[in-house]
Amino acid sequence: YGMISAIGVRNLVENHVNLAESRNVIVVSLIMSLALGITFSAAGAIVFNVGAITLKFSGLAVAAITGIVVNAILPGTIGGMIILRVVNPMGAVFMAGYTSSSKLYGVLEIAAVSFGYATSAYAGQNFGAGKFDRMKKSVRVCLAMAMGATVIVSFILLLFGPVVFRLFSNEEAVVLQGMEILRTLAPFFFTYICIEIFSGAVRGVGDTLIPTIMTLVGICLMRTVWLLVIAPSKGSVPFTLYCYPITWSITSVMFVVYYFKGGWLKRSMKKTGMSLSEENV
Repeated sequence: YGMISAIGVRNLVENHVNLAESRNVIVVSLIMSLALGITFSAAGAIVFNVGAITLKFSGLAVAAITGIVVNAILPGTIGGMIILRVVNPMGAVFMAGYTSSSKLYGVLEIAAVSFGYATSAYAGQNFGAGKFDRMKKSVRVCLAMAMGATVIVSFILLLFGPVVFRLFSNEEAVVLQGMEILRTLAPFFFTYICIEIFSGAVRGVGDTLIPTIMTLVGICLMRTVWLLVIAPSKGSVPFTLYCYPITWSITSVMFVVYYFKGGWLKRSMKKTGMSLSEENV
């Protein structure tokens, strides 16, 4: 199993799998959980009886099949196809501007995800130590740092955007299109921060299912509905791009409400056998 794990890690590295993307984390975690959980369960495998034939699937087999299926159906590949379906009819100039701008605001997304990982680590460590005040303080500090970094980087991108865009294309139309996209999205980058920070804190203490569902519904499902149903009826570039700030904002509000009112901390404390006294919570 050590060799299998090492080969798996090598494959991730060699294929440049980006674990900053939630869909990739979901796929990897499912594979590991199913492989280990089924292998070390009482049965040791999943058994099906089809007439006189007995089919026995080991943990590795179930994990491999699940990984292939989930990787194929989760938004990312399909989501990218949907976006291309909407963007392609808008012409080569918009496509070039969209591609260039996505590389720029992708820097902000990577930063937000990194702050989310830091929040998750600090939250988990302090939760395990029973230091809930420090855990909540780490969330506030990471949120403030992420917000500050987002404002600064957004300002730099808006100020020097034309110069950066010319690294991708010298066509003035592409540069102008890229700047239009950037100006549409930049004022709303801060809403994406709350998603990563608060979900990181909640996941850090072991509450993973509900944040995953909220992300899938708020980001993936609503964005898909917007692109396939709402955006085509308007046909304008800004209206198509609004799928990003709208889904960011709605999902951000969902996580803020869940963080402060969702009872996730008490549930996690109960699971680990911690005291639920008011002074702890």
